[in-house]
Amino acid sequence: MSLFSIKTYFLALSFIASALLWGVSLWNGTVRALVLAFLSGVLEDGTPFKTNYTGIVLLDFPLSLLVSFFFYGSNGADTGYQLFLIDAYSALQSAFVWLYVESARTSPMPAAVK
Repeated sequence: MSLFSIKTYFLALSFIASALLWGVSLWNGTVRALVLAFLSGVLEDGTPFKTNYTGIVLLDFPLSLLVSFFFYGSNGADTGYQLFLIDAYSALQSAFVWLYVESARTSPMPAAVK
């Protein structure tokens, strides 16, 4: 694998993005707050938090993390967070439409995409 290949480039970008996302989340206490919400059944502001969705802890834990992460963006409490989620969802939606269209391609892929 060449140092300047496209594969190396995207591997480096994915590593940097993961480190920035989870590194900052660990550093600022977001991960700790999400795990504590699951363990205690109460969000940081005292709001009761449901942690049992399926009865299977291996499924309930990641589901609870997602629910607690998106709770304040979806309940109308924080306008800035809601605007961030609208921006993020619109970017992700565009990316998924692009992937769907590319997967339906019947002709060979262009050389630049290979």
